[in-house]
Amino acid sequence: MRSRLPNKTTQKADANHCDEERIMWRVLIHCSAEAWTEHSAAFKAIAARYPGEPGITRKMKGDQRRIMEYKLEDVSDAEEFAELCTALSGFTATFESM
Repeated sequence: MRSRLPNKTTQKADANHCDEERIMWRVLIHCSAEAWTEHSAAFKAIAARYPGEPGITRKMKGDQRRIMEYKLEDVSDAEEFAELCTALSGFTATFESM
């Protein structure tokens, strides 16, 4: 039997397969209308530091609270982002794998 050695084509396919299995992390941030008014500039500065993609952002009709979602590739970034958000008064944040 011949053993098949990896060539450039199979290596590339293996690399693409790994990219498809990469875990993304979702950070969910909640805040009240008052907290947003007071800390929105600080929150935006924190969010700008992390290379992720903004997800859904909602402003609720009744009490004007906000729910924001960000998707990050690095679990350390997700954890740190959530911690920095919760340091802002009136903000809560959690993160989970997608």
